[in-house]
Amino acid sequence: MKNIFYLLIVILFSNNLLSQNQDLTSAIIAIDNKRDIDTAKEAIDNATKKIESGSVLKAKKMSKYFHYRGKIYLTLFEKAWFDSVITPDFTHLEIATNSFSNDVLSPGSHSKKSLNQLKRCANFYQEAGFRDYELNNFISSEIKFEKAVNINTSEPISIIDTVNMFNACLMAVFAENYSNAIKWSLKLVDANPKDEKYQLQLINAYKESGNLEKQLSSIQNARLSIPQSQAIIIEEVNYY
Repeated sequence: MKNIFYLLIVILFSNNLLSQNQDLTSAIIAIDNKRDIDTAKEAIDNATKKIESGSVLKAKKMSKYFHYRGKIYLTLFEKAWFDSVITPDFTHLEIATNSFSNDVLSPGSHSKKSLNQLKRCANFYQEAGFRDYELNNFISSEIKFEKAVNINTSEPISIIDTVNMFNACLMAVFAENYSNAIKWSLKLVDANPKDEKYQLQLINAYKESGNLEKQLSSIQNARLSIPQSQAIIIEEVNYY
């Protein structure tokens, strides 16, 4: 009786694994061969539900799953992004980002392709930040730039994204969120204390926040880092 019970478990597990593989194969055929994004999404979503319920694929299959889930959801996002009527769904971009990140960190055969696609996700967040800025949606814009920073500074890419840090800092200033402006300015100064605009941004952020003690200490630190800066000397004179 016990042997029959274990046999039934093995059969159920095998059937679930087979079904999972079929879903993944269907998704790949739909997106690569038929360019049928709706069928591809349905199939990859079915595979996701089975994985989330406890099913496990082998390492190579998981790499393929993550890569194609990212590819399908990025395609969905792109379709809306380049359409003047459809509003892009940023949960699609987030799913794509997470999927590519998971694949890049795995030893699968698709990891290099996923790394390139992950960089594209960062670029989309950056472009979305600029779009929001043009609409004066400064809070949303900062969030988008921060998403780009998080992707670019994550382990797979590992670059210090000062461009989008500075963009996020400016959006925080425009939104009069000076605590966030200080946060970004500190990161920028830490990344490059010799950059005058980063130092001035930090000084002004403390000034606008009303923290005179921190404003003075930031001026003094800036003077030590860039003693020849006329702009920082003026900030020191004006403080007193």
